[in-house]
Order: sequence, then C-alpha cells, then structure tokens
Amino acid sequence: MPIRRRRDIGHKEADKEIDRIRKELDEEYAKAYKELKKKADKYFSSYDKRVQTWMEKLKAGDKTEEEFLAWKKREMINNKRYTDLVKTLSKEMTKTDQMARDIINGHLADVYAENFNFTAFEICQETGINIHFDLVDRRTVEKLAKSDKLPLPQASLDTIKSMKLNEKNIKSALFQGIVQGDSMEDICQETAKSLRHG
Repeated sequence: MPIRRRRDIGHKEADKEIDRIRKELDEEYAKAYKELKKKADKYFSSYDKRVQTWMEKLKAGDKTEEEFLAWKKREMINNKRYTDLVKTLSKEMTKTDQMARDIINGHLADVYAENFNFTAFEICQETGINIHFDLVDRRTVEKLAKSDKLPLPQASLDTIKSMKLNEKNIKSALFQGIVQGDSMEDICQETAKSLRHG
C-alpha cells in the first residue's frame, strides 16, 4: 500500500476520533445550556414583571426613559438575585469546562496508543524490515504517562481563570441584553454564544 494512502487512513481515523470527541463535548455543552437557561428563566420571569411595571409608568408619563435606563443599570449592579445568577451560571459553566477537559483527557490515551501503533506499522512498511513490536493500548499509555517515562500533554483548565472569564462573559451578555431590551430568549442565546467563544 502506498505511503500516502496509509497516511490518509491514519488521518481519517484521527478525524473520526476528533468528530466523536466533538459530538460528546457538544452534548455536554447543550446539557449545560439547558440548565443555565432554566436558571436564567427563573430570574428573568421576576425581572420581566418589574420591567412591565416600569413600562406602565413610562406610558403614563410618570417616569422618563433616562430614569428607566438608570433603574435598569442599578438593578444590574445592586440586585443580589442578579449577582447570585451570574455566580451560579459561572460555576455551572466552569463545571462544564472541567467536564470537557475530562472528556478530552479520557480520549487522549486512546489517541496516543493508536498513533503509536500506526507509526510503528508505517516504520515497518517503509523500511521493509519485518520487526516485531508490541501493540500499545490505553492502559500502557496511561501507565507510561504516570511513570514519567513518556510525558504526555493533557488538557488542563485553570478553574479560577475560567470562572472569572465565564463571569465576565455572562455579565456582559446579560447587561447588554437587559439594557437593549432584548427578549429573554435572545439574552440566553447571546449568553450561550459568549460562553462558547470565551
């Protein structure tokens, strides 16, 4: 079999594994989004009632647009429920990030083993030397990684940094959505989008 064809097979197998990991990660983040949305919905249902009261005062001429915007900003800054929501959502996203790290690390040993075995096979094919080599499996890779004989990079997560970044992204998305008067659905979608890109 030509070298190029064998390498293509190796790439296809790696791509399959990457797609499988991506799907697993997508499922975890979709679950997290549903949970986050439930918590945000609960907060925004009471917030929507307070906004409705303000809207009635605006229509009646009892309050101005500037007063309404100032109230919204104060509500964001001083509201304990809002602060608790941001912290809760940040913690949930950080947990999801940790789960994603664990999923990736859980598959790395398999990927390393497969790559080692494929590389050893290619060396035999290229050199024409029929040498005997032992196939490496997940446990062998994990054992080598723990013994420091074969340092393998692992996905890592700085939870404090992740928490701060998630909190910043959530605050920004919520603040922008509330000040702009976006619907709850739009605010949740923007928040989810900012977390994926954060």
